[in-house]
Amino acid sequence: LPISLLRDRNYPTARAAMLNTLTRSFMHNRFWINDPDCLMVRGRRTKLTEQQIYLMASVTALSGGLLLLSDDLTELEEDRFEIFEKTTALNRKCAPHTPLPLGMLENHFPRGLYNPAGYLGLWNPTRGPDRISVPIPSGVDAGALKKARNYWTNRAISWQIQDGRINVALGPFESLVAVL
Repeated sequence: LPISLLRDRNYPTARAAMLNTLTRSFMHNRFWINDPDCLMVRGRRTKLTEQQIYLMASVTALSGGLLLLSDDLTELEEDRFEIFEKTTALNRKCAPHTPLPLGMLENHFPRGLYNPAGYLGLWNPTRGPDRISVPIPSGVDAGALKKARNYWTNRAISWQIQDGRINVALGPFESLVAVL
């Protein structure tokens, strides 16, 4: 972990919680309801970047598990409250389904999560830019991937679909959630 992230006592814990959520996600609704730990979206009294917050929100929402916020709602900035609202809405849609982690055997920290509710998340959990490549989940149409938009921004996603894989370049801690 980079030194700047170690100064924020929350990031190492958040990273471990996200890793546990991803690697156990396939058991959601089969053995238990996932409990991904608390989500933090605040912009004050934290050194977490906006990209790290979206990464945490993406993993938490797509897992379909419990959603707990560790922030005081009365102190959240408007833009951060919107992140929380969108995370809650996505989590409600994903909760009835069992997600599938992507790239779990290729990376210590899986680079994606597919939720059969019609959402696919990809992320770069590292401090440097990275090219993410994951297999297209079974049952997902390549045509739907080409038309997908990012849940967080409503923008088209510029990724490449080739040889049964999804490939995309992402910046440090950047994430996206495709609406299929």
